[in-house]
Amino acid sequence: MTPCPRCVRESVQRGEVAYWEDGASKRVVVAINVGGAWYGTVSFARHESSHAWTERDITFCQTIADILSAFFEQSQNRARLEHSLASKEQLIASVSHELRTPLTAVVGLAEELITAGDTFDPEDRRELMELIAASSREMADLVEDLLVTAQSEDGAVPVFPEEIDLFSPRPLGP
Repeated sequence: MTPCPRCVRESVQRGEVAYWEDGASKRVVVAINVGGAWYGTVSFARHESSHAWTERDITFCQTIADILSAFFEQSQNRARLEHSLASKEQLIASVSHELRTPLTAVVGLAEELITAGDTFDPEDRRELMELIAASSREMADLVEDLLVTAQSEDGAVPVFPEEIDLFSPRPLGP
């Protein structure tokens, strides 16, 4: 008896080799699995042949399906890798931009103090040093955020659950 196309698909999705006769042709249908999931099928047909499919034929068909599976899996991995690389490049550009602003302030103000520090009165000099310190803290915070992000991707960030009362006011800040 010739199974229906849906029955063939369901058999192949379960990991079975399916056979299908369609008029004068005999077909064998094998699953293409990618990442452990059914991805599609590959079908081989013998036209006007009285020969049955042998174990060797089935092994050959399965080998072709395995080659196709490896190709599709490699294609998916490549796409994921390219996406990851693009995300990494975008992150690096963004981080560089965010670090450049406070670094420019630190370098510029420090050079000003070195070259013309004697011309500033003590209050102005103190103000410049406070700006350098604030910009340095801003850079340190950005670097700390980057380190925490890197650790969170590795699963190395410790989490300390804490019960809080949402109805009682709590002071803001550290």
